[in-house]
Amino acid sequence: MGIYAVIVINITAILYIVFAVYTQKLGDCQIELETGKIDNKIYTIINDNRAKFVFHVPISETGKKQLAMIIDCAARVQPEGSKYYGLNINAKVNNLNNPRDDGYFEAIVMKKGSSMTIQITLDIESPGRNIREVINRLNEIKVDFLYKYYCRNPIKNKREVILLDPRDFKEAKLSELPPPVPAPEAKIPADSRVIPVKTPLLVPGDNLSKIIKDLASPFLSPGSIVALAESAVAITQGRIKYVEDIEPGFLARRLNKFFNEDSSLCSVYGMEMAIREAGAVRILIATITGILGKLIGRSGDFYRVAGKDVATIDDATGTIPPFDKFVVMGPKDPAGVVQKIKEDTGFDAAIVDVNDLRRVDVLAITDKKYKKLLEEALVDNPQGNACQQTPLLVIKTE
Repeated sequence: MGIYAVIVINITAILYIVFAVYTQKLGDCQIELETGKIDNKIYTIINDNRAKFVFHVPISETGKKQLAMIIDCAARVQPEGSKYYGLNINAKVNNLNNPRDDGYFEAIVMKKGSSMTIQITLDIESPGRNIREVINRLNEIKVDFLYKYYCRNPIKNKREVILLDPRDFKEAKLSELPPPVPAPEAKIPADSRVIPVKTPLLVPGDNLSKIIKDLASPFLSPGSIVALAESAVAITQGRIKYVEDIEPGFLARRLNKFFNEDSSLCSVYGMEMAIREAGAVRILIATITGILGKLIGRSGDFYRVAGKDVATIDDATGTIPPFDKFVVMGPKDPAGVVQKIKEDTGFDAAIVDVNDLRRVDVLAITDKKYKKLLEEALVDNPQGNACQQTPLLVIKTE
């Protein structure tokens, strides 16, 4: 073995040890269900054959080194069948920090060391028998709580068992049960020139020009600009991938460790999709360039090499359900998209990436003289890319 080969092997070994120590110190998130702190236990008799049990249990990020993305939570009573006297039990989970009333658990980011309250509702039916008599015979109810989360490493699937004694629950009137959660309202823009337009759920294959004609027409006048959220455009193009369908490779599991935890590329899923988008060689060179740039106090070198398509990748939790559990890529050919909209509708159009940090990135616009106006009008992020369903804005220029 030549001297150069020995040098390369030694350098590689040293780099591997340094990386191993770095990742060990970096750590990862850790989510725990605090089953010893269950409270607010109440039940109510709906009718002779039906009752509801409601209780709260905290869930916490205990790793305290990284934020966590919880992409799903669910509950089920086990085992179903004869042990529970043939009862029909439907379990529903609700995150009281981000409540919904439709049974859907919306993916959420948990900060380091934070907690949130989970409400679990058990809807119990006892066909042909008095529900109160059946409840009095129950000694315990076992609830499986299932949840999935990740940050630096791939998804962790966890199951916790919650043991409930029905005698610990206080009976309440139906009116005392937690009320239904109202749907979130669209934001009221600070700038009067901006009009949010509510849309149906945009899905792959939707025609943006038709949606603008059908829904935005009442608000459009000469000099108006149509602005679309970049994630909404990407969804209509089918540029999405469910996180559990992404198999992160060797590079994705390592390069993601070099990104801040608030970056979509800190997760193995965001990084894997970046590699598929730009290519492994380009992402590797961009990462090295970015690290060297930071050593001399310069930021942004990674994205200058990796390209705009990588910079616009959104990891899970970044957009409206059910796409909150997907990695959403940046829109393809945004300049071509806005030009097509202008040809079809006659109005100038733009694709924008706006966030709550007062940052506005205009990805494409048909008339650049309006770029500064858009940046000023959208700085307060009037787009509702979540359940408000207002990813489409009309901006008056006159």
